[in-house]
Amino acid sequence: MKTPKALFWGAALVSPLFSSFSAVSMASSSRLLGTAAADCLWAHEETGIDWAHQTIGRPGEGVLIAQLDTGYLPSPYFEIGMDVPYGLDLARPRLGSVLPVLNWVETGKEPLDFPVSANQVSLWGHGVSIAGVLLNQTSRGALFDGVVPYARVIPYRISPYILSGSPTGAPAFSPTENVARALRNAITQGVDVVNLSFAAVVDTNGPQLTSPSGGGLGVTWNVAGASGELTSAFEAAEKAGIIVVVAAGQNVPFNLLSASAANSHVFAIAGSERGEKAWASSVSGNNIVASAPAKDICYARPAATNWPGPLDSAALDAISKSFVWEKSEGTSYSAAFVSGIAALWIQANPGLPKAERAKAFRTALKTHGTVTPAGWPASGYGKGIVNIRSLLEGQGR
Repeated sequence: MKTPKALFWGAALVSPLFSSFSAVSMASSSRLLGTAAADCLWAHEETGIDWAHQTIGRPGEGVLIAQLDTGYLPSPYFEIGMDVPYGLDLARPRLGSVLPVLNWVETGKEPLDFPVSANQVSLWGHGVSIAGVLLNQTSRGALFDGVVPYARVIPYRISPYILSGSPTGAPAFSPTENVARALRNAITQGVDVVNLSFAAVVDTNGPQLTSPSGGGLGVTWNVAGASGELTSAFEAAEKAGIIVVVAAGQNVPFNLLSASAANSHVFAIAGSERGEKAWASSVSGNNIVASAPAKDICYARPAATNWPGPLDSAALDAISKSFVWEKSEGTSYSAAFVSGIAALWIQANPGLPKAERAKAFRTALKTHGTVTPAGWPASGYGKGIVNIRSLLEGQGR
């Protein structure tokens, strides 16, 4: 697939609220101006995705990914397929990569990714941005192809926050319960991969920890424990052969593996940065399977900087035309890269029974599916950086 020599124009404003929350979110953002598309492809190069795009026809085709996130918004860079009436012009053909979606945050509503309050707009667009890492297509004007531009994705809106929960006093909901419900449904939908680009760190019913006051934090968080419901859902997904990829998270205010990332049935992914280095801001821990790019990741998101009002069809059309490109950081991206690599691996192994995939993928990552750079940490970041070429050629380093 050819990469255009395009330039990035403009960027969404990043408010102080975004900066103060970025330490505990899975992805935080900064402006990106005048950067060539080629500068963004280091992540594809260091994970072998560029090689896979030249080797595998129609990358991701035939693979179904469940995305547990903040929902979706129409993107100009990949197709949206909808079958849920919620102010959309359903007369237009939307035969594309995104299937009907489920929303367990606001009962009876389509799972559109929009803020629950006006002051949350700076956190807007996480779900569609992560979907773009997987699905963006140069044929639709994206600056480079996503990891699996021909895969299909089912988005689940399990939280209105990119934070997996909320500070004390914010609207209460139970993200761990939503994760479990989405997993159960994804199993029935026959998905191949589950991407969880935030780690269910916070639970309104969990024990409380107070973050340090530096960096604009100093708030109390309810930290989720390993509920039986969540554990059993992860276990059921693994038994079904589903590869469940979970972001490790950022290590401020705590270097704490969440209940999701600490679960033995998932693929917990830490962050790396350009130059095949471990990303110092990533949560690390014994359950980390491997790492993937997390810092200076190029992505597209809606440019809205104030509450957009009702999300009717006209508003959604306007949103889809407002996308800007930015650079960002977070293990949200690490998880998305590995979810896409898992999809490529599944596509390249069509004869492997689905029930055996999760176990086989874990074995492959441990034996030959990563690159271990010189000076890589002895523990906490997995064996190395996930690499699809190593996975398929059986020659990790």
